[in-house]
Amino acid sequence: MTERVLNQKELAAFVGVSRMTLHRWELGGHLPTPVFMHGKNRFWTEQQAEQLKQMVFNKSSVLRRVTKS
Repeated sequence: MTERVLNQKELAAFVGVSRMTLHRWELGGHLPTPVFMHGKNRFWTEQQAEQLKQMVFNKSSVLRRVTKS
């Protein structure tokens, strides 16, 4: 069975942040490596999305500190 993948818009909605925030995290090297890139489109697995969501809500997370800077 193939795992579902999320594009940037879907990932942002799943995690509860804006697409711009995801873009900043990606530039800072804080996002998991996309599983597939097609042109400018990037995709992440549901597992990667769940891990990212957990990181966002962990108060000691690097991602929290990045968004407050």
